[in-house]
Amino acid sequence: MDYAGLREKMANMDETQRMTLMEKMDKELDQYIESLESNSSRYVEGWSKDNWEKEMEEHPFFATSSNEGELSPLMQGIQDIKYSPDENSPLELALNYKEDGNYGFKYKKYRIAVASYSEGLKYTKYLPDLRTTLLTNRAAAQYYLKNYRSSLMDARFAIRTTPSHLKALIRGAKCSMELSRYKECIEWCERILANDPDNEEIKDIKTKAFSKKSEQERNERKEALRIHKESILLESLLSEITSRKINLVFSKHKDQSELTLQDLIPVHPFAPEAKRLHLNGPHLVWPVMFVYPEFQQSDFIQELSEDDYIFDHIYVVFNPEDEPPIWDTNQHYVASEVEAFFRHMEKDSLVKIDLKKHKFRDVLCDHRYSVIDGLPEIIILSPKSS
Repeated sequence: MDYAGLREKMANMDETQRMTLMEKMDKELDQYIESLESNSSRYVEGWSKDNWEKEMEEHPFFATSSNEGELSPLMQGIQDIKYSPDENSPLELALNYKEDGNYGFKYKKYRIAVASYSEGLKYTKYLPDLRTTLLTNRAAAQYYLKNYRSSLMDARFAIRTTPSHLKALIRGAKCSMELSRYKECIEWCERILANDPDNEEIKDIKTKAFSKKSEQERNERKEALRIHKESILLESLLSEITSRKINLVFSKHKDQSELTLQDLIPVHPFAPEAKRLHLNGPHLVWPVMFVYPEFQQSDFIQELSEDDYIFDHIYVVFNPEDEPPIWDTNQHYVASEVEAFFRHMEKDSLVKIDLKKHKFRDVLCDHRYSVIDGLPEIIILSPKSS
């Protein structure tokens, strides 16, 4: 039996026969939905990102086919009779979708509920009370999906239509609390308590919001003070760097005006606990990487003052009284014999450092030297190596 035949048959029925058929169809619909619910083990709070299309397809409203292929005449009839604008007034359509949404909400199928309420809202342009109800119900479904921003927006829209709607006001207060919008939460609570002064739940929420708001404002003041102090420190460091004509280069191509102190903290897999550049009296103190390209090894030097001789730190690393590094099997890396270089970025060549003569400041201030991402590098090689 096709749907056209079903409509023709219903047209020829009297009221009693039509009601009998409708009851039969309603019963079959209930059985169909119950069969979905019997498979509830497939669900975790409704649909997942992996199954939402399949689950939507199985919903009577959204279905475009059945397990047997095309929709059965019954399913097609259900859709058209219940959801067709030709068969229903806007009020009837909105109520039908509201009923579907409530059913989905009852069984914790919140995404189905959201979809149903959303469809119903399309028909409420001239039905303000029903529009408020659908918005409030959708806000509740979004809330249980932890879509707090969407839920809050629906609560706001609901009270535009019905300013004193208690459920919408309560939902707004709870969502604001979840979103750490404590000032707004307090405003929602005050609106509720103005009409319902004995609402203990809202009193409790308001008290917590006041406490959280004070804590939030305190933290904001601390953060503002921290940012101010960092700004002053950064300005001081950049002034010292500029006065020395040290060339800072950042992989993100940042302009100096865009820099933060965080940019001066080295980001390097071998320097997870790196200290950032800082001043010790009049001297800049840097974290530095000693690189041994022959063995693809490195050492991280936490603090190297610009007034230090690089050789003094090399001596600590390759102290002849200590065991040589495990990778230096030929023991070619001896403090008195190794050579140090830095890379000339523009020419992609190495520049030798006079370890007996040069302090670290001499390297930093060389116009050929570049500090990459806040971490100076010194290349160390042995003349005995191939």
